[in-house]
Amino acid sequence: KSSLERAPPEVILSSGGGTDFSKTLLPILRSLIEGEESMLANNYDAVFSTRLRTKYPPIIPLDRIDQFLTRLLGGYVKLRRQRSLFLKALISAELTIVSDLVPSLCKLLGETLDHLSVYPTYAFGVYGVEDKLSEEMESNFPFRAWIQGNEEDKVLKQFLKKPMASIETNFVRLSQLVAFAKLHCSKETKIELKLLEDDLVKLLMQTRLRKHQGALGRDEVIYHWRQLVARGQSHAYADEERQSVIFQVIETQMIFVRTMRDFHTGVLRRIVQAPGLSLPNLRRTFDEMTGIITMQTQLLCSMHEHQIQNHPLLTEIPDIIFESSRLWAGLYGPYCSLLKDAFGELERHNADIFPLVHALSNPTIADHDLVSLLWTPVVHLRRLCKTLRSLLEVMEDGHCSLKVTVELISTLSKLVELCDTLTTSIGSSPEIRQLSIQLQWQEEEDLSLALEDPLRQVLHSGNLLIPDSDSGGFTEVFTVVLDNNLLITIPRMLWGLSSLNVLHSIPLENLEIVDLDALDDIHDLYLLESPQGETIAAPLPLRFESSNVQRTVVLLCFTTLEAIEWRRHITAAKLARENSICAFSRTTLSRGVLIMETPFVPSCSASFYLNGATYYLAGGQKAAGLWIRKDAERSKRPLLSGVSIQQCTVFSPLKLLLVLSGKALIFFKLEDIAVSKISSRQVDTKGPVQFFRCGMHRGKPILVVAVGHGQISSTTVRIYSTAEASASKSRRSSFFGSKDGFGSTFKILWETVVPQQLYGCTMLDDCIVLMGSDGFLSLTTDSIIDIKTSPLPTFRGLVPTQTYQRCKASKALNAVRHNGHTLLCYQDFGVYIKEGGIQGPPIEWSTPSVTQALCIAPYVLLVSEDAIETRVIASGRLMDCLNGEKLQVTHGADTSDTSRTGLFHLASVDRESARQFDIGVKDDSYSVYEWSAQPAK
Repeated sequence: KSSLERAPPEVILSSGGGTDFSKTLLPILRSLIEGEESMLANNYDAVFSTRLRTKYPPIIPLDRIDQFLTRLLGGYVKLRRQRSLFLKALISAELTIVSDLVPSLCKLLGETLDHLSVYPTYAFGVYGVEDKLSEEMESNFPFRAWIQGNEEDKVLKQFLKKPMASIETNFVRLSQLVAFAKLHCSKETKIELKLLEDDLVKLLMQTRLRKHQGALGRDEVIYHWRQLVARGQSHAYADEERQSVIFQVIETQMIFVRTMRDFHTGVLRRIVQAPGLSLPNLRRTFDEMTGIITMQTQLLCSMHEHQIQNHPLLTEIPDIIFESSRLWAGLYGPYCSLLKDAFGELERHNADIFPLVHALSNPTIADHDLVSLLWTPVVHLRRLCKTLRSLLEVMEDGHCSLKVTVELISTLSKLVELCDTLTTSIGSSPEIRQLSIQLQWQEEEDLSLALEDPLRQVLHSGNLLIPDSDSGGFTEVFTVVLDNNLLITIPRMLWGLSSLNVLHSIPLENLEIVDLDALDDIHDLYLLESPQGETIAAPLPLRFESSNVQRTVVLLCFTTLEAIEWRRHITAAKLARENSICAFSRTTLSRGVLIMETPFVPSCSASFYLNGATYYLAGGQKAAGLWIRKDAERSKRPLLSGVSIQQCTVFSPLKLLLVLSGKALIFFKLEDIAVSKISSRQVDTKGPVQFFRCGMHRGKPILVVAVGHGQISSTTVRIYSTAEASASKSRRSSFFGSKDGFGSTFKILWETVVPQQLYGCTMLDDCIVLMGSDGFLSLTTDSIIDIKTSPLPTFRGLVPTQTYQRCKASKALNAVRHNGHTLLCYQDFGVYIKEGGIQGPPIEWSTPSVTQALCIAPYVLLVSEDAIETRVIASGRLMDCLNGEKLQVTHGADTSDTSRTGLFHLASVDRESARQFDIGVKDDSYSVYEWSAQPAK
């Protein structure tokens, strides 16, 4: 309720000293009216219904389409009706509020409560749309293909959730009107405003509570303390930092419950109930996990109810957790005692379990393996301990929750020790477990540490000193060398609990031990005074890059021998990091069907399915030609003879095969190829083609062609629109008969001259990225006919950093994106970008001289002549490295065909491969196989 007064509007005084109501009230009402008009003008619900009803052939039976749309959109239609009434009330109030302030406002608030009373019900039901869509998609494959192919499901969810933000905005605007009216009304009318104000707050809080209940286990994010607390209340403002940490506690609990419910019901249940699999220990683990999830869900619900009922002060959250934690030992003890045997069953039955879970796409668990998900309940205890320690840091002496918070941390620490004892032979080491609890982060936690990884190691640790230039003294720090990171922390002791506040978290790939001769301001030795007398300290200077800025930190070791020891451990850890991938879950590169065996070096390959048969193609340069074979046949036949083939791609939306033969871009109809009728047409590219790329961009099939004109320093880029697949199925004359009919297949939309030599491009969701001699160039496609060009990465600042200079001098390979993370891949390293600028330090590839970078989400495959390196796009972490001989990707993931996304073709000569590159071929011959990348279970 106090939130209504958190932003009182300015009172604008006229020259005569009176209050000018119109300048203050009318802009607020006008913003409310414009927001409602904008919401009512968006009729996507009608557009979606029309598309679904007019789809032919129908993808939802006509006898139940009305029922389906009512379940899907009925709540929004009712809300729209009420919002239209609210708009009328706003327009009416606009006419009278200046002349009759308090009565008009009271009438508006009363009508608002009547018209928007539907919001709590809508807030709870809007998240059920996901369940309704999932039910229909699982039982109706044509509907699933249609809605995912057009990304209608994402647009629909965003459309239905948008009103949830508008009620918050309306609440703020109405609170401004109420605060203003209180300054200009009598005591009697203030009482009426106060009652209406209380009802308005109650409606908003009910909406938020129902929203939390509806979103429980989904993608809800706890609203922040600063959105609720009135800064005008001094006691609330003083508690703001402590309350923010309590919200972090609630959010930690919510993320854990959501993840475990998705894993328990969607994955583990499928495994233990699979017919033909006998997994008694995993079944018992599943049963024990059920009790943990039930208990933790009840705790989360209690937190939410207390959060709403006791706003704005949440002093009893530690008490609620403490009461619940008394029962946890009886649940976690049996669960942890079963983990070792459960992991053994997973390993023994890996081949049978993998097909059950490999196709899961739930965003909360897609990037985790089964082992880490089974560890999650134990990891959650440590995270909860860390968050509660953060709460102690901001809690003043004598606070009512201080004692119970300390007791709660002690209880959870003992429970963690019990879990460690029961799982002592599996999982991470005791040092890592203790470290994960003690670390306290000043900013966001560095998730790349992956302390929950069972193979993470502490290689070295100890107390060192850092020179303090301001005071002239020294600060004692505690430094830890992990197998993937160097941590510099300040040790603290509070209420008998030790913690480590992180100053620097430095990835080993980003760390360099600097020679003392390169630093003028660092002494060779330092003389320190200690209780034991004078001590000679030796410096250990380290250089790293953080936020695109090079930094140097000097650690002082108490003896020269200790400095040498620290150097040895850091160097050994960095070398192990560069040559080992033991800290990560491996991926499985699964080899599929044979595409073709060739006596020439294949430059490209493709495959397509038509009329019940699969056809495979492969081509090569140096007049090797283009060859084709049917899946049932071992022999191949020539499709094009005596020509050099640089690229060939099947464009699924148009059922065409595009081939770059020499410098000419030609295309075939797939149905003609299948019946051995060789008839092709050439795309009018207006010059010799250097490369082409076709695919789906913003829901439409397009063709990008790079054309050279004998000038090495420039390239012309042309973007073509393409006819729909149905158009190509019409009369033959419309496709092959005349020049006009051919011209309608590919039509130029946009073209430009790029002042560099291009050799590749990729299509992202919001732009097209070109790779050339001067690096990456982005074509931003807000509109396909209005395209803006800009280099990537964007160079900011007067002096480029070392990373920017390195990007300019390196060969650009590809730009890949997954879950909002964009990675620019160069020949020897990669960098993340955000809004065009570099974000974070570069990632060094383990494989030297990478020639190809391929996106197989969520991984990027880095291919050199003799190895394939697999990394996670979101973090850059190394997952796997496989060896081979003369490796080359001849066909990347087909983004235009959703059924084949994630598959790629790999050509290789294989004689002495390191890990099952068992492509048995003779000397001077090559084999092309279809491969896929999946997480190893």
